[in-house]
Amino acid sequence: MPYAPVGSSLKPIMLFMHGGGWIRGTLEMYDPLTRGFALKMQDFIVVSVEYRLAPETKFPGALSDCLQALRWVAERGVHFGGDTSRIALAGDSAGGNLAIALAMLAQAEMAKGTGAQNVTLLPGVKLCANAFIYPVTDYSMSSASYEEFALGPGRLTRASMESYWRAYLQYPLVQGRDPLASPSLAHADHISGFAPTLMLTAESDPLRDEGEAFADKLSAAGVSEVKKKRYAGVTHGFVSRSAGAGDFNHDVWKDVTEFLHAHCGAPTP
Repeated sequence: MPYAPVGSSLKPIMLFMHGGGWIRGTLEMYDPLTRGFALKMQDFIVVSVEYRLAPETKFPGALSDCLQALRWVAERGVHFGGDTSRIALAGDSAGGNLAIALAMLAQAEMAKGTGAQNVTLLPGVKLCANAFIYPVTDYSMSSASYEEFALGPGRLTRASMESYWRAYLQYPLVQGRDPLASPSLAHADHISGFAPTLMLTAESDPLRDEGEAFADKLSAAGVSEVKKKRYAGVTHGFVSRSAGAGDFNHDVWKDVTEFLHAHCGAPTP
């Protein structure tokens, strides 16, 4: 679903993948968030992706759907005012996981040797930036923040994350080692070509440390710019919850907007 501002100039596009543990989430549920981004960013077109959900659709089905959405944007974006040479990827939680995997698939290095062997790549897509919001990156669930926040205080706990992984992966012990499911296992050549990346995490979140560790991995791989920000005093899912309450988090939209504007530029006259 594209959210397109009024105007005749070609605008950069943000492709957004929603969260929900791969098992829930719809365009309607995420409308306050994606519409909020579109309203706050003004000169970006926001395209919200609805992908097939687990457990009915297992890995890499959701990723295949997101790749198809990227293909559609790259091929058809100009018809709704988009500049297809300036596409940014974004997503929260499980959607952040899909956005990271999608960024990997935009690189030729990921064409072989992964669980996406049945997914057709889209060569030549040029990404201008990434914005990952508390993404899932590590099947092992072994970080210190997983220990600290295993039982909360937020809605996401270790037990709920374990259930999401079981729903998403058909063969967890094998697919959990695939970088397209568990990006923390990516080699440097899988991620070295990433566009400038913004990583946002929540202080009291089991996923906090793995998101920040993945940002450090991008920096070590030579990504041109990687910016991390940890939001104090909040739990996993705070961005979509605040948007759903009609109180879109000011700092988040400001941080995402400024980063994407800096790396994707202004509308083409």
